Amino acid sequence: MGHTEWAMWGNEQGVITSVVLLMGGILGTAAQFNKWYFGLYSLILGFLVLLIEYPRGKRDKGKKTLERWMQKPFTQFVQFFGIFGRNYWFRFIFYILSAVPPCFFLSTILGGASLVFTSLIYLRAAISGETWKPCLPEEKATQTTQQSEPPKQPPPRGPRSRSLDNLAMEPEEEGNPNRV
Repeated sequence: MGHTEWAMWGNEQGVITSVVLLMGGILGTAAQFNKWYFGLYSLILGFLVLLIEYPRGKRDKGKKTLERWMQKPFTQFVQFFGIFGRNYWFRFIFYILSAVPPCFFLSTILGGASLVFTSLIYLRAAISGETWKPCLPEEKATQTTQQSEPPKQPPPRGPRSRSLDNLAMEPEEEGNPNRV
């Protein structure tokens, strides 16, 4: 059984959480409920979580990482925070603390609960010792892959096959005892 990369699951859960927070925030703010400021908080938090979670982190060695569309500016945003952007312990603490206010308002409670689950996944990633590494297109360009030339003769290509080919092309002799 292979090693589970918990950060990858946390990242996908974080993107979904940001969408749920944004929808709950829009609903809570636009409806002008008594506690509409929780909706505004959820809206701002949804944008912040989306900014942090949109760029995918680079997977462990030997595995290819599929980048998201236009993730470079978001990657630079996460890199700007240095260790706070790379370390999953900080993400866990930030998400668990910021998930409390949305849980007090009905239209944002689903986003708050989803953010709690995201933070728990990042807790598991932090316990496993994972850290966020940027996945940039420039890193792909530095890896050079050499393509080999296509073969010039059909198979079989070994030296023994050449000698058999030469035997097949020699004219047959009438007195050959090996002839069937």
